[in-house]
Amino acid sequence: MEKDLKIAIVTDPLKVYGGLERHLEGVINTFPKSVIFTPYFKKEVFPKSFLKYDIKVSKHPNLLANLKYISIPFLPIIFENFDLSDFDLVISMGAGFSKCISFKKIHIAYVLTPPRFLWNLANSTQDRIKSKLPLYIINNYLRVKDFTSAQNPSYIFVNSEVVKKRVEKFYRRDSTVIYPFVDTELFKMNNNFSYEGNFLIISRLEKYKNIDLAISVFNKLKIKLDIIGEGSYRKELEKIADKRYINFLGYVKDSYLIDKINESKALIFPGAEDFGLTPIEALACGKAVIGYNKDGVKETIIDKKTGYLFNSRDELEKIVRNFNAQSISKEDCRERAEKFSKENFHLNLRKNVFNIIEKNGI
Repeated sequence: MEKDLKIAIVTDPLKVYGGLERHLEGVINTFPKSVIFTPYFKKEVFPKSFLKYDIKVSKHPNLLANLKYISIPFLPIIFENFDLSDFDLVISMGAGFSKCISFKKIHIAYVLTPPRFLWNLANSTQDRIKSKLPLYIINNYLRVKDFTSAQNPSYIFVNSEVVKKRVEKFYRRDSTVIYPFVDTELFKMNNNFSYEGNFLIISRLEKYKNIDLAISVFNKLKIKLDIIGEGSYRKELEKIADKRYINFLGYVKDSYLIDKINESKALIFPGAEDFGLTPIEALACGKAVIGYNKDGVKETIIDKKTGYLFNSRDELEKIVRNFNAQSISKEDCRERAEKFSKENFHLNLRKNVFNIIEKNGI
């Protein structure tokens, strides 16, 4: 049955190699013969391993890429016009309009979040979009389009309990949680493991990531903090950082990243995320996570067992000041991370998809 099943995966524009794209790879590798449909694909920013997939783009991908934010109102129409008639099952996946596809057979929507700028969610890029395009003029149209398209899928998967609640609230649909995965074979304890390094942040440097909060705490405590990542907010963060204690390392390769995690005292995770893969990567290396007690991190970090959760700046300051890295068991951290392994993700996704196939007699 699986050998003859034709599966399409429809996803948001592939323009960066980030969390969505790594998650997408997990879905593709679960169903390796599937075909990917996307409005456009910026292949030069993707690793060579990604180029082996069968990827179909829309009729005018270069135009869409050049239009950037201006293309947003047209994306629902582009998704509707993909010809998926030859497929038995379609999995739409993303945080945008991929679920707008027209498909009369079994359609599973893997919703990573409802579009933030439409539903006034935290971490939205709404302000940046407004500065380039008066999107608010057509927001009502897009919101209606997003809601009606969310009624089309036969089933909905989500990546966290946080998003499950959003889907219920905004779309009035039930959904099944299938957590993303971390490569626990790549992220693991190595010969550099110690508790002698600095505290560590790994993040895109954007305003909503709340990194300025962490910087202010470490400035005050005069404790060293390494920050890995790049983003549009880096210059602003560098202005408020005391260079004696705060070290910006920029973008680094995975091998160096894993070494830095292994050397660190703990990972600081000051923002709210739908799920958040970085904390699990740190856990996989046996490191505690000090995270903001909101949204996805509450589903991954066990307070006082695999890290500490804080609710305010004062609580973060107190935790950092009194932190004893060896009070958190590296074995407990690793065990927790393994619940989010690639193998468990594949098994869970396959089980849910093939239950649906069997139920519908495909």
